[in-house]
Amino acid sequence: MNLNDILLLTGDEIITRLKNRDPEILASVKLTYQIHDQGNSCLPHSVFLGLPNNQKNRIIALPAYVGSELNMAGIKWIASFPKNFDLFVSRSNRPTTIADGKRSRYSLLALFVKRAALMLRA
Repeated sequence: MNLNDILLLTGDEIITRLKNRDPEILASVKLTYQIHDQGNSCLPHSVFLGLPNNQKNRIIALPAYVGSELNMAGIKWIASFPKNFDLFVSRSNRPTTIADGKRSRYSLLALFVKRAALMLRA
């Protein structure tokens, strides 16, 4: 990838890339928690954006930074629309953008999937 490139992956692509990599994923999660425990992270409270005249619908943003050898910042963005259930579609969408703090602060990766989000959250 070049400096200004951004990688967009579908849910199936993410699932494929994560398949059979549980030890690697768990090691990354462990490292992140260790860095956080050392105080080299920033995890502010979530921001809730209520939509005018419709407080049931909202957008939730959770920015985070993890330093040390990871040196990455990102934001989890969740658009939550409970009435979507009435339309037989998902209540929320979970796009996430991660910036590459090591090189440029340009966006490096964007995930716009729900199915993979369940795997990543686990």
